[in-house]
Amino acid sequence: MKKSYLGQCSCGNAKIIVKLPLELTKMQARQCDCDFCVSRGISYLSDAEGELQLSCDQPLLQQTQGSNQAQFLTCSNCQTVVAVVFRFKEGLRGALNATLLADAKLISETVAISPKLLDADEKRRRWEKVWLTVKVQGNCH
Repeated sequence: MKKSYLGQCSCGNAKIIVKLPLELTKMQARQCDCDFCVSRGISYLSDAEGELQLSCDQPLLQQTQGSNQAQFLTCSNCQTVVAVVFRFKEGLRGALNATLLADAKLISETVAISPKLLDADEKRRRWEKVWLTVKVQGNCH
């Protein structure tokens, strides 16, 4: 049975529910070493068996970085990066900014990653294997 965790952006515009097959204490967050993510203190959390539900009062901004493939969903009010997503044929998949979870302190460890070392195809293959299914509700678009 999946465990649900709640979170939100700094101003509360974007609300998060993430459903994971493991307890947060058994999860590992990934800290990207690119300038964009480092300057924002983002750690990403995902599991291919999990699901991320986003709901918003006001639309999120969509930004691209690096290979310009994935979209960084950013709150239009507080500028907090909520998640990074990519649309596959099967649907939207993504990774959550783990620092936004109310129980983020329970995440057992954070490891450094360097996606900039992967080419565009390698990135998509990795995302498809490890990212969450993403469902967007409300005024997020």
